[in-house]
Amino acid sequence: MVCIALLVLVVGLWPASAVAGEPAAAPAAALGKPARHSGTLVRIGLDLSTIFIDEVVAWTGAGTGVVRRSIRLTPRTSIELIERPHPEGPSRAGRAGWHVTAIPAAELREGDFVTVITDDPRRGIAGALQVVRPAGD
Repeated sequence: MVCIALLVLVVGLWPASAVAGEPAAAPAAALGKPARHSGTLVRIGLDLSTIFIDEVVAWTGAGTGVVRRSIRLTPRTSIELIERPHPEGPSRAGRAGWHVTAIPAAELREGDFVTVITDDPRRGIAGALQVVRPAGD
């Protein structure tokens, strides 16, 4: 009787797809979730479809602390230049105190500070890219 109760309990916890012979759904941790990476843009591919950023990460000893990431841009990647509005001009602030302008990939510059939001961190494809430049650039 105890064996039957355990069997019912185990089968009740088992995913229905696995019981039916189909592959079980991947656990949430294995699914691609959006990720953010921020750093300095150090190189732009000739065809403007790939950028390379140096991202500062946790320092764990010599040779650590900076990771070079390769990020692919697609026609669907949203690229925004984010600047403080000029006090003498009209404010078109999209975010409190910031001026936001959509720009093409051709306007990216080495030295820009960027935040990349990837659709899937395993594939390194940018869904959105936010660019901040030093004042006056």
